[in-house]
Amino acid sequence: MSCAHIANRQLSRIIRARRVLGRRTRLGDAAQAAGRRLSSAGRRRRAFALDRSRAYRQFLAAKHRGRSDAAGTEGARLASYYLAGADPRTPYASPLYADPTGLPPTLIQVGSDEILLDDSVRMAERMRAARCQVELEIWPRMPHAWQVWARVLPEARAAIERVGAFVKSKVEPQAVR
Repeated sequence: MSCAHIANRQLSRIIRARRVLGRRTRLGDAAQAAGRRLSSAGRRRRAFALDRSRAYRQFLAAKHRGRSDAAGTEGARLASYYLAGADPRTPYASPLYADPTGLPPTLIQVGSDEILLDDSVRMAERMRAARCQVELEIWPRMPHAWQVWARVLPEARAAIERVGAFVKSKVEPQAVR
C-alpha cells in the first residue's frame, strides 16, 4: 500500500471520528495528523516504489529510442524489480498492452517534457481506435505529475481545473436522465 493510500485512509478516519464526536473538522489539522502518522517504513516503501517506477520509465524510454543496450542499463535492472518476473507487455505493467474497449470517457494530461509523452499519445490512439472517448492534452514544458505542484505552479492549477470541467461535462448529462 502506498504512502498516499495510508495517508488518505488515516485522513478519512480522522474526519469520520471528528464528525462522530461533533467537532468541526479542519482539513489542514487532519492532513497534518495523517502525515505525522506515516511511518518511516512507509516512506521507505514509497521511495522504493518511486525508484521502481522511474527505472521502468527509463527502461521504456531507452527501448522506444531503439537502444539495443537497454537490457544492460541500470533502468533495465530496476525495471526487473518493478516487474518482479512478470512479462513487460502485460496490461498490469503497462495499460498500453490492455484492451481499451469499453473504457469510460478519459482525459489524458501529459507534459511535453515528460518521459511518458510517447506512451500517452500511443494510449490515446489505441483508445480512439477502440472507439473510446478520449481527450489528449499535451501541456508545454511540463514534467511528469506537474499537477501536484498546484500551490506554486499556475499551470498545475489550470490542469486541475480542466480535470474538474472534464468530469463535470461527463457527469452532468448523466444526471439529467
